[in-house]
Amino acid sequence: MKLNSGTDYILVKRAGYFDGRITLQQHGNLVLTKNRLIINILQTIDVMEKMESDGSKSANPFKEIREATKDLKQSFIDAKDDLRKMKDFGYCFQILEQIAVEAESVNELETRAASMGEDNPKSLNILISDIQQIKIGWFGPLKVTLTSGFNLKLFISKERKKIKIFLGCNK
Repeated sequence: MKLNSGTDYILVKRAGYFDGRITLQQHGNLVLTKNRLIINILQTIDVMEKMESDGSKSANPFKEIREATKDLKQSFIDAKDDLRKMKDFGYCFQILEQIAVEAESVNELETRAASMGEDNPKSLNILISDIQQIKIGWFGPLKVTLTSGFNLKLFISKERKKIKIFLGCNK
């Protein structure tokens, strides 16, 4: 029996969580079923590290021009890298959609989706039964409390309403 999006599972192209502090974020694709919450991490963003790596400025105008040129070159490299990562989000999302179409059961979808994120230790694979509470507000992150007492703040780019309806009867 084929799976149906919205009733058996929900796929979100861009989701993630705050990893200890608000400036350190893990981004990836989300797969939500009645049994599991899976986020396959594709990108880590550390805002503080980026700000600290800018360095200090000197009083020498020639050195400033040279530094500005280096900064501009680095900006182009970063932009290309960011574009590649955005393509990765779309590419991996298409793979997840294909897995969902081909999967014969929810367990097969969960297993194959979780195996996509095994190479990154920051990827999440949480049983819904391990979730004590989920708070979904109008704005801001979803607040997930696990039965172990651990708190997660998840952010989801789209599909918040569908996720609320999907989990509304459970948590």
